Amino acid sequence: ALVLLKPNLVEIPYTRESGAVTHPEICRAVAEMVMERGAVPVIADGAGMGSDTEAVISFMGYDRLRRDGYTVLDLKKEKAVWVKNPGATVLPRMRVFRPALAADLLINLPVMKTHDQTEITLSLKNLKGLLADSSKKTVHQRALFRGITEIASFFRPSLTILDGIYAQEGVGPVYGDPVEMDLVLAARDMVALDTVAGLIMGYRPEEVPTTSLAAQMGLGVAALSKIEITGLPWETVRRRFKRCSE
Repeated sequence: ALVLLKPNLVEIPYTRESGAVTHPEICRAVAEMVMERGAVPVIADGAGMGSDTEAVISFMGYDRLRRDGYTVLDLKKEKAVWVKNPGATVLPRMRVFRPALAADLLINLPVMKTHDQTEITLSLKNLKGLLADSSKKTVHQRALFRGITEIASFFRPSLTILDGIYAQEGVGPVYGDPVEMDLVLAARDMVALDTVAGLIMGYRPEEVPTTSLAAQMGLGVAALSKIEITGLPWETVRRRFKRCSE
């Protein structure tokens, strides 16, 4: 089985610990677990519009993973194909990079950070990186929040692991201030994960359009009372993040 690991390689950050980009060691750990189970991991992402993925790969140390034998793909160098997304209104057709369609399973590896347009960017928004720039642009032009949830409903990762070791607050998703949280959150339900991560950061789910919209669309659960949390209670790791609007 081919398992696609989708980090967030948005842009070259100030430092590796800026909380803007998924740390390569998170990807390494997950790739090792995938291999232990007899599957083949492929780490793949395309940087944000107009950014160079290879530059992010080398700055963040993902090229070390390559030297150690792991496959790390710059999706912008791969072929993109048109696919239909049934039921979608913002992007009924979208250009998706081939490796994202070829994978048997998808593991989503976003970072915990604030965002200048969507309040926070966690698991739902991270999947936009599997689209070619032309389709990303269309989402921004038409309806960003709805578009993000439609993309998430198309890909539906089997598992999401949020890198909250170094997070980011303020003017995210690239130039905010780093926050060392030393957290990793994992869930099968992206909406539940974004709900809990948002609460830890000081955002109620109804304040985050992508979270509340995804819950309305039936992509997952945003009611805390219905989410089972194992590990530490979320209140014990809560830290109010400075918002972009501040």
